[in-house]
Amino acid sequence: MRHWGTAVIAPALELEPYEPGQDFPWLGEFDGCVVARSPAPPTWFTSVHAQASAVPREILDRHPWDDVTLCTPGRQVWQMDLIPFELHRLFAGETFLWGGDLNSAESMDDIPSFAGGNRRLREIWLQAGSHDLRRRFFVEEQQTFFAPRRGPYQLDHVFADAVTEARVKGWRVDTDPATSDPRLSDHAPIWVELD
Repeated sequence: MRHWGTAVIAPALELEPYEPGQDFPWLGEFDGCVVARSPAPPTWFTSVHAQASAVPREILDRHPWDDVTLCTPGRQVWQMDLIPFELHRLFAGETFLWGGDLNSAESMDDIPSFAGGNRRLREIWLQAGSHDLRRRFFVEEQQTFFAPRRGPYQLDHVFADAVTEARVKGWRVDTDPATSDPRLSDHAPIWVELD
C-alpha cells in the first residue's frame, strides 16, 4: 500500500503515470514515491512520502549507491538521500516539481536526539538543481506538521527546477485541514501557485 503523498490540482493538466523501471531502482524500492509526466511544463511531477528511519542494510545491499552524496556521511543512509538522487537522474535537465511529506525539517538539526543532516540535504538538492519553492516567500521553514505533543516542524516541502521556480507566484500553508475540528490530518497542505 502506498503512503499518502502530494496532490496536484490544476485546470486541464494531463498527468500520465510513469513507472521508472530497473534503471531507477530506488524509485521502485520505496512505496512512497509516485512519478507522473505531463505534456506541458513542468514535465515531471513526483509525490514523495519518505520514512523517518534509516534504510535497512538488507535494502541497501540490493542496489548500488556509491555515487550518492549522503547528508550524514559515515552514519545512516536515508530514503531522502536516495530518492532525490534518482529523481535528478530521471529528470535529466527537464522541468519538474517534486515534494511531499519528506519527514525532514532543517530545525531538527538543532535537536541533539535527531540524526541531523537536514540542512545538508537542502544543499545537496540545490546543487543538483532542486530549488525550495518556499525560500522566495519565507526565509525560515513554516509549520506544516501539527501533531499533538510534537514539534512545530515543516515536514512537507515542494521543490522545482530553476525555470519552474521562476514561475512561482505564491506559496502558503493551509493550516485549516490540520487545525480544524474534526481535523483531517496532522499535516497541513502547501499551496503553490504557478504563473
